[in-house]
Amino acid sequence: MPSATLRTLFPFDTKNYMKKPHYRQQQFASNFLSMLNVLDACVKEPTSFQFCVYADPDMFVTKSAGRSMVDVAASILTTRPDIIVLTGPEACGLNSAMDKKFNHCKINDYVSSLSSRLLIIDRQKLKRHLPLQVSKSSFPLFFEEIFLEGLQRVGTHTAKQMICADFAGYMIHPPNDHQIYSLLMANSGVAVAKGSTHEDPDSTQFDQVETNGLKTLIQRFEAGKFQKSSIIHCSTMDPHYDQIRRGMAW
Repeated sequence: MPSATLRTLFPFDTKNYMKKPHYRQQQFASNFLSMLNVLDACVKEPTSFQFCVYADPDMFVTKSAGRSMVDVAASILTTRPDIIVLTGPEACGLNSAMDKKFNHCKINDYVSSLSSRLLIIDRQKLKRHLPLQVSKSSFPLFFEEIFLEGLQRVGTHTAKQMICADFAGYMIHPPNDHQIYSLLMANSGVAVAKGSTHEDPDSTQFDQVETNGLKTLIQRFEAGKFQKSSIIHCSTMDPHYDQIRRGMAW
């Protein structure tokens, strides 16, 4: 997409791009262009692969015994010709699955939703319907909203979210910027001097916090040392530091 076209769809002042609302416009544009590159790589893949999987680089994805969520998504996409894109299951869906006492994955036919945090795409179905049609009035918004509009013009059930019981796992996101460092620090067990910052000349302790904290967080996560109840907004870690001191991931 030419930069002139992108600037028309996502107008922002280059001289004041760090100020609202220009920073927000730039965020929309960056997100949109990045995800267009993902779709471009998916549909242009020269092999015979049927599915493309994309996950944000900061996402954590659980996997229990049995088939993975990608395996299950592939099965759903194969048996449902009307669905083009699935987004990964969240913890809220897990609780819903347990409430309804089913032990597999399914989709909610009454709700269309899309999150680019974890996408499973049937590339052949998507290629058949390109280019997707969207209205210019949809800009500037995040990629998910624009992509969903284009998919829904193809059909009402083209984009769905999976709801999975525990065996297939779910996706989860680290906390916001203000909490992520505290989470890594708690997992690292390193005490950072009060008042010190990343900009201090001797701030090697921050490297240690980030390296050891992230390593420990991943190890605990992979070992299943977290409580599903310690999750906010369906897919975000909610750190409880007393639990972390007892060996939990968050």
